[in-house]
Amino acid sequence: MHGSALAITLVASACLGEVGDPTIRTDHPHYPGEGAFQSVEDCVRFATSGAKTDQDRAIALFKWLLTHQYHLASPQEFCVPGRQPNTAVPGDYEMIPFDANRARFSYGYGLCGTVHAWNEPYWAAAGMRARRRAFPGHVNSEVFYGGSWHAFDTDMAGLLFRKDGVVAGYEDVVRDPGLVDSVKPPLPHYPFAWPSDFDTMKRGWREVAETTKSGKTWYSLYNSGYAGHPGIVHLRTGESFTRWFDRDHFGGPTKRRFWHNAEGGPQRNWTFLNNGTPFHDGAKSNSRGNASYGNGEFVYEPPLADGRFREGAVTSSNLAHRAESPRLHSADGEPATVTFRHFSPYVVCGDPLDDANPMTGPATDGLVVEGRVVGRVTFSVSANEGLTWQEVATDLAADGRFRVDLTDRVKGRYGWHLRCSFEGDSGIDALRFTTVTQVAQGIHPRLTPDGCEVVYRAGSRGVTAVLPDFGLPETSTSLFEERSMRSANVEYEPRGPRSRLAYRTTDSRPGQVVFRVESPGELLEVRAAVRYQLRVPPPARTDYRMEVSTDEGRTWREFAKADVPADNEFSSGWLSGRTDVSAARVKRALVRVTFHADGHRTGLIAARFYGVHRTSRPSGTVVEFGWREKGRLRTHAVELDEGAGEKTFTVPTGPSVVDDYVRVSAPSNSESEIGRREPAWVEPTRKVHAGFEGRPGYVAQFGDSITHSMAFWTPVDWDEPQKYLAAEDGLPAKPANGRWRDVVRGTRDKGPKHGNFSGWTVKNLLASVDAVLAREKPEIAIVMVGTNDVARGTVPESFAEDLEAVVSRCLSAHCIPVLNTIPPRRGREKVVEELNGVVRELAKRKRLPLVDYHAEIVRRRPNGTWAGTLISDDGVHPTAGKTNVYTDENLAVSGYALRNWLNFLAVREVWFRVLERPAD
Repeated sequence: MHGSALAITLVASACLGEVGDPTIRTDHPHYPGEGAFQSVEDCVRFATSGAKTDQDRAIALFKWLLTHQYHLASPQEFCVPGRQPNTAVPGDYEMIPFDANRARFSYGYGLCGTVHAWNEPYWAAAGMRARRRAFPGHVNSEVFYGGSWHAFDTDMAGLLFRKDGVVAGYEDVVRDPGLVDSVKPPLPHYPFAWPSDFDTMKRGWREVAETTKSGKTWYSLYNSGYAGHPGIVHLRTGESFTRWFDRDHFGGPTKRRFWHNAEGGPQRNWTFLNNGTPFHDGAKSNSRGNASYGNGEFVYEPPLADGRFREGAVTSSNLAHRAESPRLHSADGEPATVTFRHFSPYVVCGDPLDDANPMTGPATDGLVVEGRVVGRVTFSVSANEGLTWQEVATDLAADGRFRVDLTDRVKGRYGWHLRCSFEGDSGIDALRFTTVTQVAQGIHPRLTPDGCEVVYRAGSRGVTAVLPDFGLPETSTSLFEERSMRSANVEYEPRGPRSRLAYRTTDSRPGQVVFRVESPGELLEVRAAVRYQLRVPPPARTDYRMEVSTDEGRTWREFAKADVPADNEFSSGWLSGRTDVSAARVKRALVRVTFHADGHRTGLIAARFYGVHRTSRPSGTVVEFGWREKGRLRTHAVELDEGAGEKTFTVPTGPSVVDDYVRVSAPSNSESEIGRREPAWVEPTRKVHAGFEGRPGYVAQFGDSITHSMAFWTPVDWDEPQKYLAAEDGLPAKPANGRWRDVVRGTRDKGPKHGNFSGWTVKNLLASVDAVLAREKPEIAIVMVGTNDVARGTVPESFAEDLEAVVSRCLSAHCIPVLNTIPPRRGREKVVEELNGVVRELAKRKRLPLVDYHAEIVRRRPNGTWAGTLISDDGVHPTAGKTNVYTDENLAVSGYALRNWLNFLAVREVWFRVLERPAD
C-alpha cells in the first residue's frame, strides 16, 4: 500500500539516516559558502590563490577580509557569568566573543579592536605573525613579513605604502610622515565617508609619528583572537537545515530574528560586503554595499517509533520505544529520561517583541518545541551543555498536544539540551524542535547566473562541545574538570560580574588544570582555547600551553604553546590549538592546561573545548536551492543516495539570480508525527469557504489536455481510493455521510464548458473560468495549466498575472483552488521548472493548497528516468495504465495514477480541514 497519508505540499524523500558535516560550495567568485570557508585555513587558501609573494598574499587576504566584515557595534555573548550581553553598551570588552569562527558564521561585524583581533588567526594561517596596534581613536592590525611590520586596517579599509611599494607599518610612518598620502588605487584608502575619513586617518598617522618621536608608545597587543568553534553541522534523521539569505524571510521587518540590540537588527550601508572586489580611486569606490544578516532554521522531528531518534539524544535511561502509543516510554514503569541536543556554529537568535532588542528584552521563535505526550511528562532545558537546568512549564491540550517557546532560555547560545522525564504508562508520541539562528551573509553559498556548479560534501563528523561555566561553585567543576589532576597550587573561585579569574595559582610555580572531552563517537580531533591572565610587561619567561592525553593521563602530547613577545601590552591572551587523536580510537580525551608567569601568580579566565567525532556513513540526503528570477521563486532539488560523501551538480539558474535559501535535509521517510498541526493554507481557505453558497462537493477541473483526459479524476467516481491509505494521520478515511463517489461531484465533467481542453494555455482558461464558476458553483477547483504555455521554450510574461487572475476569481466565488505544478516536459526541463516556481510562489503567497506533481514525479523517477515511465513517449503527457491503483509500484509507472492519488489526498485534506471539520 501507499505509505503517504498527506501530500498536498510534497517534500522529496530519501533513504534514512544522519548526515554528519554536510557542506556546500558554489562557483561564486566571492561567496561560495561554508564549503569553501569552513575553516580559517580554507578562507586563506581561497583568498590567496594565485598570489606569489608575501605582499601579494597579504593584500589578497586584506581584500577578502574587507568583503566579509563590516564596522558595527561588536557582538556580545554570555562571556562573563552573571552578566547579560547587550550591544547597546558597545564598549563592554569582556562580553565580546573573540572566536574568529563564531564571527565568520554568525556575525561578520564588529568594532575596530574586535575585527582586528578576529583577523589574527587568518594572518597566522597565511604564515604571518600579527598584532593589534593602538591608534588615535582607533585600532589597526600590523602583520609581519619580509623582515618588518606592515599596517592593514580592515575596519576603515586603508593601506599606506612605502616608496618601494611595500605596505607601510607604524615605524615606516614614524620615519617618513609623508607616507600618509601614499596610496595605490584601486586598493582602498579609507573610502567610506570620503574624503573626511581619509583626512581623519591622515591626521591620526601624523599624530602617531609625532608622539612616537617624543616617547609615546602606541600599544602592541598580541594573542587577542583565536579560531576554536568548529564550523560543523550535524543533521540527524528527520532534520533539515535551511539558510535563508533574506532577513525578511519570516514576514518582514516586524518578524526579523537576530541577536543584537538595534532596531531591525545589525546592518550597515558602508561596506564592501556584497559589492564584489574592493575598488577605490578617489571619490569612486564600491564601498557602499548593504551588509546585513540572514537566518538559519533547523527543524528536527526525531522518529520516535524506532531507534533512529537516538541520533539526537545525548543521554537516556530506562527507555523503550515502539510503534504504538506512547512511542517513547519507560521500559519497566520506573522513571525514565531522554535528553535531546542541538549544537551548531550559528548563534540562536529571536524575534524581539519590540523589534529591536532580543538581548535584554523578551523574544520569540528562536527555539520552539512542539509535540504530543501521554500522561505526565516533565521537561527541563539547559543552555550551557547540560551543566545547569531549568524546569519548563507546558500547557497541554486535551489530546496531549503542546507548544512551548523557549527562546528566552537559550538565545545567544550555540546549542541547547532538552530533558524529558516520565514513568508508569506515560510517554511521548511526537516531538518537533525548531531552532532559528543568526547567519552571516558572507557564509551563504550563493548562486551564479546561467547555471551554477555546486559541490556538496559530507564529512561524517559531529561536534561535542565542552564549554565550562566558570560561574558554577567548586562542587560543580567535576562536571567538566578532572579534579584529581589539578595541581596543588591552583585554587578555583567562581567568576562573577566583577571577578575575572576562575583558576589561579597560589604561588609562583606553574599551575595545571585538566579538562575532559567526551563524545558519542570515536574522537577524530580535539580543539581547545583558553584565555589566560598576563602581566604587562610580560615576565621574561612564561609558559602557557596545552597537552592532550588519550590514555587517561599516562602520557601527554603538547599541541599548543603561547608565544608572548617581550613588547606585548595586552593583559590577557587567547591560546588555541587542535590536534588529531583519531589513531587512539577513543571516545574520551583529557586536555591539560599549564599556566606560568615566571615568579608571578597567574590564572585562567575562560576555556572552550570541542571534540570532533566520527558519525556514521551519510545516508540519503536532499539538497535544495531556492532563488528568484524577475521576482519569481525558482527551486532545484538534488537527491543523494546513501553513502554519498560528495557530489557535483549544476543548479539551472537563469541570467538574473537573487538568492533566497539553501536547504540540506536528512528526511526520515515518514509522515509528520506531530499530527494535526494545520498547514498555513487552512485558516485562509476556511475564511474563503465561509461565504460558499454553491454546489457542495463539486470539484471543478481547470487545465489543458492533461486535465481534459478521462484518465484524470474520473476513478474517484467508480472506485474506493481510501483503501490505499496506510498511515494514520488524524483525518477520517472517508466522509461522514457516504463514500467519496457519493459526495464528490463533477468527476466526468470534461470539455471547454467545464474549464478544460486540449491545447489550452492559461489565457484560454482565464477566458472560460468566470462562466464555469457561475454555472457549476464549485466548492473546490483543481488548477493545473502551463504545459502549452512553455511550448516555445519560455514562460510568457503575462503567465504569472493570468494565473493569479484565475485564482482570484475562484476565491471571489468562495471556491478553494488546489494548485498543481505541471509535469516534466522533454526538452523543456528548465522552463518547466521556471514556470513551476511561479506556481509554488503563488501558492505560498496566497496560502493555498499545493500539489507539487512535478516534484513527486522527479522524486520517484530522478535524472530523467520519468521519460517512458511516468511521462509517455511523446514527452508531454502522463502515462495511463491502471489509473485507480495507488500502490508504490503502480505510482512509479502510471503518471495519471500518481496525479489522481495526489489530488485525492489534497481534496481529502481540504474536505476534512475546511469543509467537514468538527465544530470549533
